[in-house]
Amino acid sequence: MKIKKIILVSITWFIIVAIFFNIENDQKLNQEIDFVSSENTEHINSTENRNYYMGFNVDTSNNLEEHRNNLINALELGDIVMTIHYPSWEKFINKNSSFYNSKNINKIILEHEIIQQSKKKSLLVFNIFDRENKNKLANYPYNNKDLSKNPNEKTIEGETYNALIEEIIFLTSVYKPDYFALGLEINITYEKNPAIFQEYLDLYFEAYDKIKKMNNQIKIFPIFQYERLLGFSASQPSQIPRWEIVDMFNNKMDYFAISSTPSKFTLTGRNLPDNYYRQLSSITNIPIIFTGIGFEGSAKSESSAPTIEEQYNFINKLFQDSDIIKYEAILWMQLKDFFDKKNKTIYEYGLYEQDKSKKKTFHLWLKNLNNKKK
Repeated sequence: MKIKKIILVSITWFIIVAIFFNIENDQKLNQEIDFVSSENTEHINSTENRNYYMGFNVDTSNNLEEHRNNLINALELGDIVMTIHYPSWEKFINKNSSFYNSKNINKIILEHEIIQQSKKKSLLVFNIFDRENKNKLANYPYNNKDLSKNPNEKTIEGETYNALIEEIIFLTSVYKPDYFALGLEINITYEKNPAIFQEYLDLYFEAYDKIKKMNNQIKIFPIFQYERLLGFSASQPSQIPRWEIVDMFNNKMDYFAISSTPSKFTLTGRNLPDNYYRQLSSITNIPIIFTGIGFEGSAKSESSAPTIEEQYNFINKLFQDSDIIKYEAILWMQLKDFFDKKNKTIYEYGLYEQDKSKKKTFHLWLKNLNNKKK
């Protein structure tokens, strides 16, 4: 895909700153689980249509039952679900082993079975880089292979490269995703370590071709962090837009996928300009997938986060922009607010508050969801 050259309008007020798991039966998809159920989910008749999928990014839980519940909750309020998996390195550690022996296999089978039963769409993300340190390989078994190496100096080559390709092929055959994202917020990796990004790019191209040979219907793409593409950072000075990173994928990118959390990048003036996402229609002619888009909405008057009303306006504008921007899917980053004990931070991107009460934005989401997908 070639990116059209454009001049972005300067935003001077924008301050930089988932061995087989048994599923009992199909009826469990409709039973009451946690805070979402057929009993308290509203049904709004609508004669309108939408031309994109709606769903949620489901965080992986180490507890299978909890993870199962999270998946079902998300599927009840959408027609697509996104899950993220990291390398298991199972056959890298032991060449005679099988990926069916990996610690990830129960979650993989669980997710595949539940999504298949729901008859909804799946977006699988295979993120080879660490969640926090995006130029470090995720879960890499340094103690097994490279005791003397600095994790930040590890490259994608030789046995490491082959192990990743093999695991990608395995995931393709077992998970059978509708959409397969190879890399998450990959432009940040480029910013931190251009050399390892180039090695990732070689991996991506080979994986793309192999997946297409297995199943040409699977849509493949990387995920970019939108604000960083624009040159914004919450912790670093503003930079020039980095669209040249997108150009590096040539024509082997079926969708333009972005994560976006604009509210975390602003301290004041949280109303985004009208062209904040609309400019995408001038940048690319392929459909957009929002893979984890979010805007905070706090009910607490003393909170510095945006209000629920501001969250409502953001989502409403996102839906309205579908008349201008060609969406493939909108995946909201969080269904329910939660408190991260580790970071002592409350994340208020959800459509539910921590006490399970619905925000105003929940009703807006549900109304649009009830607009039948074309």
